Amino acid sequence: MKRLTKVACFPWVFGDWAKGFLLALCVFGLAGVYPLHGQQPPGKDCYCFPAGGKAGTTIAVRLGGTDWTSDTQFFVHDPRVKLEILSKPSAVLIHEPPYWFDIKSFANDPRLPREVSARWILPPNMPAGPVQWSVANANGASIGGVFMVGEGESLVENEGRYSPQLIPHFPITVEGRLGRIEEVDYYSFKAPQTGPLTCQTMARALGNDLNLVVQVRNETGQLVSGMFDTSGVDGSMTFSVEKERVYLVSVRDLDHRGYRSFTYRLSLALSPGLLGARPAGGKPGTKQTVAFFGQGLLTGKPQLE
Repeated sequence: MKRLTKVACFPWVFGDWAKGFLLALCVFGLAGVYPLHGQQPPGKDCYCFPAGGKAGTTIAVRLGGTDWTSDTQFFVHDPRVKLEILSKPSAVLIHEPPYWFDIKSFANDPRLPREVSARWILPPNMPAGPVQWSVANANGASIGGVFMVGEGESLVENEGRYSPQLIPHFPITVEGRLGRIEEVDYYSFKAPQTGPLTCQTMARALGNDLNLVVQVRNETGQLVSGMFDTSGVDGSMTFSVEKERVYLVSVRDLDHRGYRSFTYRLSLALSPGLLGARPAGGKPGTKQTVAFFGQGLLTGKPQLE
């Protein structure tokens, strides 16, 4: 009995053929549990920066994704929109510091993308909404990403700045990106009038795993309003501003993450915030009296009305 135990625990006593058998068993056994892939299909974690633009304009962008090869092709699922690819996929882009350490580095290990220069050509009078695009090459195809068509003007974030970027007027949509870990984007504006200002965020609708945190402070550093999108629903907030006062807007991820694919849109307008209506529906072919409710709908004050 002791000899059988010894043989079971130390099978290499049988010679080289046993070693080869065990090696093959390990390789093919692990392959059954963890599939081995040679060439990956393209398009994982696809993104576009800036992530949107105004109808009737031409927008220069950078498209990114993982496992792109030189034969990667791009497809737009809207015949009204034209996408021009201006370059071949770049070299693999290594994420810039800072980096996570210890156990958090394993849970947040990002994929390494490649990017191409491109240009979106949007027709006039195109309604606001998403435009889907996808990629394919000899290894397969994938869903791709989303480009948002808007109605108003956009302000593209200057990623190389060292001071808060100025928001010149309202309404406007900020096209930003949290490209590094612990990155916080800052924007400033001077309120042209006293009244409510509504801020609408968009990140999850772009396909990004972002939980945005948006905070607004006045020139003294006092917190005016804040939004923590812990549920990942692309939330909004409405707050009051005073004429000629300067405000600072900060944007970051809830867990201080930051990757090249973490793009977002921040829409700002000097208007009250509409939350919903009562009743929320009705029967087709009938008239229905509806009461709208939101923040500052009647008086412009920061209260539910």
